[in-house]
Amino acid sequence: MTVKIVRVANGEDIIADVQEAYPNKEVYAPIGYFLTNPYQVIIEATAEMLFEEGTTDEPQKINDLNLQLFPWIPMSADKRCLVQLSQVQTIYNPHPEVESKWVKLSEVNNGTNQTGDTKKS
Repeated sequence: MTVKIVRVANGEDIIADVQEAYPNKEVYAPIGYFLTNPYQVIIEATAEMLFEEGTTDEPQKINDLNLQLFPWIPMSADKRCLVQLSQVQTIYNPHPEVESKWVKLSEVNNGTNQTGDTKKS
């Protein structure tokens, strides 16, 4: 599993298990990326942060922000989608706390653990 955040052309950040998509495995010419369990990442400052007096120049911590993950293509029956190479601006590694939240959410929605084993009830 390769968990990455993909920034697409419209500016959305999508966290997913990312794999290159090839039409022909013999030639290295990817056409895009397969995103498995894609979720849109939305980060907002809390109301307290916006109106806080006596702010400092210290960098914000990720846990100080309101992080939300929403299904990226909620009407799709598939857990995997293809994003064309031309629609990708950049791909980067997520902060460990963001990745952890995505893993937990993916496990709950898929009924599996990180290794892909189905949970037994």
